[in-house]
Amino acid sequence: MCDMVRAAHFLVRHRRPRHGGVAILSTSGGAAGIACDRVSELGLPLAVLAPETRARLGEMLLPPQADNPVDLGGRRAPENLEIAGTVARVLFEDPHVAYGLAILTSMPFFPIRTKLIGEAAQATDKPVMIALTPGAAANAPREALRAIGQLYFDRSEDALRVLALIAAHDALSVAPAAAVARPEGLGGAGAADAPGAGLLTGGEVTWLLGAYGVPVAREAAAATPRAAAEVAADIGFPVVLKAVSRDLVHKSDVGAVRLGLESPAAVATAAGEMATALARSAPKAHLEGFVVQETVRGEAEVIIGARRDPLFGPVVMVGLGGIAVEIWKDVALAPAPVSAARARAMLASLVAAPLFTGARGRPPLDLDAIVDAVVRISWLAVDLGPRLVDLEVNPLIVRRAGGGAVAVDGRGTLTSTFHEEPRT
Repeated sequence: MCDMVRAAHFLVRHRRPRHGGVAILSTSGGAAGIACDRVSELGLPLAVLAPETRARLGEMLLPPQADNPVDLGGRRAPENLEIAGTVARVLFEDPHVAYGLAILTSMPFFPIRTKLIGEAAQATDKPVMIALTPGAAANAPREALRAIGQLYFDRSEDALRVLALIAAHDALSVAPAAAVARPEGLGGAGAADAPGAGLLTGGEVTWLLGAYGVPVAREAAAATPRAAAEVAADIGFPVVLKAVSRDLVHKSDVGAVRLGLESPAAVATAAGEMATALARSAPKAHLEGFVVQETVRGEAEVIIGARRDPLFGPVVMVGLGGIAVEIWKDVALAPAPVSAARARAMLASLVAAPLFTGARGRPPLDLDAIVDAVVRISWLAVDLGPRLVDLEVNPLIVRRAGGGAVAVDGRGTLTSTFHEEPRT
């Protein structure tokens, strides 16, 4: 969150479009080299300076330092001539430079030179990240930057993360907006026939998903424990038993889910115990009945969600599912609808991405099936329009590559009336 706020600070101050690379200024050759490596690792280009810029820098610096990255320590100018501000201005004003990164360590006249570099950063209409790395030794330079209203960072990695966010924003801003194609055969009739307002049951979510071509587990509803035992035999053992209640968000937390039931008697007993337990642990939850579901096995659990943001409209989310989503919070978000390529990029951005491709000898998962589900749910979010409040599939059980993926549980909330579309 802090990184996003800092990135927004620079984007508000520097609104014009940016094209080009990163210019690095440092007071240490080692810091400059490390910064170059980190910028490259982030996938950002180093700016190739114009000949005129290199010539002007060469009047003040030795030849190896008169290029990107710039090391202020390799000076040609006399020591009594202050060049920090001039070098910074010449470097950051180069037409091929889109972003500046200054990594400042201890140096002679540290506060005044830091201030001059800060003033040069403010003089150019480009985002310039200034990192002061020597801890308490940089307290006076920090004060100098605060006096002129210049944002600074205490660690170079913090500056790099914000720089990467700004560059990603710029890349999205200049990229042409390509129309997202609706999957073949996918109409909007399912959304038009969606249930009424309020919290949806798992069965209602399952119906919506099925209408949009998302594979769902076979299941049957039952009003009583006896009826649950009867439909379980038709589905085939082992089965999963779930309580149906619009008042329960996390059913497993209150004993409203039982796995691996092997016989009609086991299903009937489990349903009776479930009703008793819910009356005790969640007395305000209205029990509408039960759902008996086939047991679906796979290699991983994924969460796919959608909601309608009041400002940005429909948004789709994907991440590691099950209980892991609340522990690790490893998710990716994108405006809906998304293309297959965008859904695949979302998965690749996750910390858990190696799990999907076969980490540590594990089998690779069916990424195509996850991508297809994300795309279809993103279109469901679009077609529901302002009726959508939120929708969540958790988990989507994912099998090995080629084995597909199956949604086994979900929840959602809809409104009954259509509201004015958000203005952008």
